[in-house]
Amino acid sequence: MKDIFFHTSMEIGSWDIVLRLFLSFVAGLIIGIERGRHKQILSLRPHILIAVGSTLVMLISIYLPQEFGFDKNYDPGRIAAQVVSGIGFLGAGAIIKMGVNVKGITTATTIWVAAAIGLAIGAGFYFAAMITVVIILMVLILIDILEKSFFRESLYKVIHLSYQGLDDKKEIVVEILKQNRVRMLTINVEKNFEKNYSNIHFHVHIAMHADTELLCSEIAALFEAGSIRYVQFQTME
Repeated sequence: MKDIFFHTSMEIGSWDIVLRLFLSFVAGLIIGIERGRHKQILSLRPHILIAVGSTLVMLISIYLPQEFGFDKNYDPGRIAAQVVSGIGFLGAGAIIKMGVNVKGITTATTIWVAAAIGLAIGAGFYFAAMITVVIILMVLILIDILEKSFFRESLYKVIHLSYQGLDDKKEIVVEILKQNRVRMLTINVEKNFEKNYSNIHFHVHIAMHADTELLCSEIAALFEAGSIRYVQFQTME
């Protein structure tokens, strides 16, 4: 059992290559499935490809001194180190700023970890790689449940308000929101002088179970009949 988990030989054969690439495929698949459950764009294929690709890079790093001799001062970690720094551009692409919220940080992190797992498997450090996969799943699933339990009281929303006319209605709407314990973050105002209508966008912090339908009615009641165009609550997740 020890030989399976702790591969100490510097020599890698065909079966070693197949085993390590296959384990990377499985590790990337497991993490990708979990991300897919959360409707993330970067789910199955990216995580699998990153893990397998990292393993291949690690195999190449080990293969070079094995093939051309250890006396040529080959450093197996030199090529692998570039994976850790180079994977950053994929992680950056997974992060999206949506209003006051930032989405995709967890997925960007799993991409980086998938690369590390691939490097570990490529080096034959199977035990550490598998333990890491288990820990990652615990973090993504169990900690997610804890976060929803402890931080479920409130969330961020954007209130989109549009009405006919150019009058400043911002303050009276803010007063209604404060009465309903809605915390104001930012306010953006747009006025269309040609078509004579105004748009206001409120970024707010609001209770998760707040009655947004009632709030829409209270905001609409502040305006003259027929002047309100729409009131919309949008969750920033």
